[in-house]
Amino acid sequence: MNSEFTSEFNSEMNYSTCKSEKSENTLLNLTKRFLQILSEAPDQSLDLNTASYLLNVSKRRIYDITNVLEGLDLIKKPHVNTVKWIGDDINLYINGSIGLEDEENYIENEINRVNNEIEALHSDINDFLSVSSSVNSRFVRIEELKRVRKFKDKILLIVKISENTKIEFKENNKGSELEITDNGEQVRLFHIEDE
Repeated sequence: MNSEFTSEFNSEMNYSTCKSEKSENTLLNLTKRFLQILSEAPDQSLDLNTASYLLNVSKRRIYDITNVLEGLDLIKKPHVNTVKWIGDDINLYINGSIGLEDEENYIENEINRVNNEIEALHSDINDFLSVSSSVNSRFVRIEELKRVRKFKDKILLIVKISENTKIEFKENNKGSELEITDNGEQVRLFHIEDE
């Protein structure tokens, strides 16, 4: 046990009031106190025996707390009796600032971020397709196609068409149908076989 840390922490908190009030030993309050200890620990890494001693609770109660925090990906266990904080700002959790409003804001920000990424990808695809010089340099290797799990044990056909040719893929109750309208231009069809 890190005695320097233990004595330093004990001097800052008055545990006589914590022990006398039953409400202080609720899982919520124990978790807040556990997070407080963890936030003050060197590198936000804490020995569970130390936590059990400082909180004056059984190690089983500490495991209840750490199992939940680990399930939320807020801590990790680098060693059997040690936990390390890996979440965002620990003080938000100690002060109870993380709530539904914060969660809604986080989700909204994530949605905006994903939408921006999708928009950027669409823009990149449109830029790529609009550059006429890249038309002849677009290719896919057969090995790459064979590695796609969805294509495993399937018949692969490659269709090479001119710009004015239309391809329409239809699915109906009989299966799938590929319709090629070529306007009299050459259509090349290649069957990809396993070696």
